[in-house]
Amino acid sequence: MMPLVLLLFILTPLIEIWLFLQVREWVGIWPTLGAVVLTAVVGISLLRVQGLSTLLRARARLENQDLPVQEIGEGLLLAIAGAMLLTPGFFLDSLGFLLLVRPLRLTLLRRWILPRLVAVGRYRGGPGDVIEGEFYRNDKNDRIGP
Repeated sequence: MMPLVLLLFILTPLIEIWLFLQVREWVGIWPTLGAVVLTAVVGISLLRVQGLSTLLRARARLENQDLPVQEIGEGLLLAIAGAMLLTPGFFLDSLGFLLLVRPLRLTLLRRWILPRLVAVGRYRGGPGDVIEGEFYRNDKNDRIGP
């Protein structure tokens, strides 16, 4: 895991510099700088709208006594998108804009992130072991979770 993170920290700036130089050759320095600023402004504006929408969905779930697990995950991904959009460059801006696409963000969250965050308990006892516990049934349809 550590070598992968180190590789990302080395490759990302190199990719950003290469892309910046390519765009500069194609359109010139001032339009390139303008594009970097414009993508940051547009991205942060979109991020504000989506962040507020996610916050409102989380609040509605809390009012219904549900845990806003999906909304918390979306908020985390939106924070990462914001950091990417504020970092000058085209590569991270592209990744940040991809995280602003909600269906893509939800797919990433459901298929890759949440399954890795859920703790799975394993029982290693033998067939004759007894586990004692208590439970109660609540028929009011009060539930926790999605």
